[in-house]
Amino acid sequence: MINAGNYDWANSEIIRNNFSLPTELSGKKVSVPTKLFYFKYSMDSLNVINEMNEAGHRPATLAELLALGEIQPELQKQFQIIALNSITSHLVPVLSFYNSERIINLGWFGNGWQKKSRFLGVCK
Repeated sequence: MINAGNYDWANSEIIRNNFSLPTELSGKKVSVPTKLFYFKYSMDSLNVINEMNEAGHRPATLAELLALGEIQPELQKQFQIIALNSITSHLVPVLSFYNSERIINLGWFGNGWQKKSRFLGVCK
């Protein structure tokens, strides 16, 4: 999925052993209703998840984030997009744009995320 997204740089820790894809989804394309959550102030991960739950959504997984990056590659140039449902070693995947490059990196789950951040949610 990283190759399909044509990222300029990917964190080497984003590997199958750290972020597994459910076997029933491997090699399949599945449509899921998503929503980008935006807050007008800095939010920590747990508060974002609570807000998503109240809105009938759950945080997206790495696979769902990578699918968004493949389908809408220009979106991450506007703001970073975070998937809070894929956590490994307290790190979560983040799509961002830095030095004219589209990147998939990892951010600290416990962060107080910048107010310009977006969080990918999936309808429950």
